Amino acid sequence: MGISGACLVCISFFVVLMVNSVVPTRYFLGRPATGEEMHISIEKGKMLIITLMAVGPLLEGRAQREVWFEVNGEVRHLTATIFQNIC
Repeated sequence: MGISGACLVCISFFVVLMVNSVVPTRYFLGRPATGEEMHISIEKGKMLIITLMAVGPLLEGRAQREVWFEVNGEVRHLTATIFQNIC
């Protein structure tokens, strides 16, 4: 995955989860390592514990990747579209 692909997967990942929260710059600008646990506060006393589980290969002819992650113990899945000129 090139830099732009990694960046977009990260952005797509957090746009889905980010509502009134502050995502640490390190995770917003770059993809976390597979298996890495992130703690993101969404309001006083409430926190999301997010673990990136896997990023699939580029889907041929679609410029998309499958992304699996865990949020507070629940497995989630999304399809991220890769835009080459975003980063």
